[in-house]
Amino acid sequence: MTRVSLVEHDPAWTDAFVLEAARIRVELGTALVAMHHIGSTAIPGIIAKPVIDMLAEVHSVAVLDRQSPALAGIGYEALGEFGIAGRRYFRKDAPDGTRTHQLHAFAVGSHEIRRHLAFRDFLRAHPADAHAYAALKRTLARDAVDSRAYTEAKTEFVRAIDQKALLWWGGEHGDAATLAGGGAPSTDRVQLRITLPAALRDTIDDARLRWTPEVATNNPAHLTLIYHDEAPDVARLSARLAHACTEQRPFVLQLGAVRQFAPPDAGAFLEVADPQGGVRRLRELVLAPPFTSRSRFGLHVTVLHPAYGARLAEAWPSLLQLAHAGTFTADRVELIAGRGAATRTLATFTLGGGSTAGA
Repeated sequence: MTRVSLVEHDPAWTDAFVLEAARIRVELGTALVAMHHIGSTAIPGIIAKPVIDMLAEVHSVAVLDRQSPALAGIGYEALGEFGIAGRRYFRKDAPDGTRTHQLHAFAVGSHEIRRHLAFRDFLRAHPADAHAYAALKRTLARDAVDSRAYTEAKTEFVRAIDQKALLWWGGEHGDAATLAGGGAPSTDRVQLRITLPAALRDTIDDARLRWTPEVATNNPAHLTLIYHDEAPDVARLSARLAHACTEQRPFVLQLGAVRQFAPPDAGAFLEVADPQGGVRRLRELVLAPPFTSRSRFGLHVTVLHPAYGARLAEAWPSLLQLAHAGTFTADRVELIAGRGAATRTLATFTLGGGSTAGA
C-alpha cells in the first residue's frame, strides 16, 4: 500500500502546466479546443500531491483516441475512460516511476468540464472553503491507509463543494441553468476582435500567463470590437463586417494606462485610445439597426480577467509595467466563436480588403 504524500503549494506548478500544455497542443493540433490547469495544484494555498492535473477540451474523443500514439510519444499512457463515462484519461511518469502529470480529456460541452472548472474557480475565490479543504486533506493524508482510501474519504466534501461551486460558477458565467442541468449551451458566443500585432500580443500574454494561465493559454490577448450580446445574428454580423472592412482602412490605436475594472469586477485592463476614430467608425457600420450598442466597457485590452480578481493585489505591480506600451496599426478583425475560455476563429477580415475562413 502506498500512503498519500502531500506537499505545500508550489507556484512553479503553474509554469509546469503552461509548458506541458504547450507540448500537448503541438501533438493534438486542431483536435484540441482548450487546455485547463485543474485540481489542487491549480489552487493557490492548498496542499497537494505534486502531480499536475490537466483538463483537455477536444472536439471529439473518437478523434483523440486515434491520436493517442502522439501523446505516447511525449510520455503519456492512455487508459481509456478509467471509470468516468465520456472521459479519456492519460498519465505520465518520470523515469523513476514517479507520477508527474495526469490528463483528463472530455468533448466540448461535457458537464465534467464545467464541474472541474467550477470547483477550481470556486476555491480560488473562497479562501475559507479552500482552507477547509486543505485541512481535510491534511487529516486524511495522515490517517488514510492508501491513496484509494484517501480519495474515497474526500468524496462527501468534494460533492458538497461541487454543488455550491456549480451554482456560483453559473452565476459568474451567466449559465446557471445549464450548469445545474449538465447540458451544453445551444450556441457559441460570437464576437468581433481586433487582432493585436504578434510582438505586442506576446508581451501582454507573458503577464497573463503568469497570473491567469488558463485564460492566456486558450485565449490570446485581444481587443474586443463587438460583444456577443450586441449582434447575436451571426450571418448578418458577418455580412455587415465584410462591408465595413471594405469601407474602413487600417488605423492607429494607442495603449494607455493600466486600470482596474469598476466594482463588482476586480480585474485589470489596458486603456486603448482611438485617435483616428477607426473603432468608432467600424462599430457604427456594424451596429446599425436592428443591432444595438450595449457595451458597458470602454475600449480596452484585458490583462487580468475579473474571474481571477482575487489575484489582483499580488499582480498589480507587474501589470503596471504594461502601461503605455506604444501604438499599433489595427488592420485585421476576427470573427470569434467560443464558450468560456475556449475560442476559435471563424473568419479573419482585412481592413480595406477581404476575408479568409478560420480553422
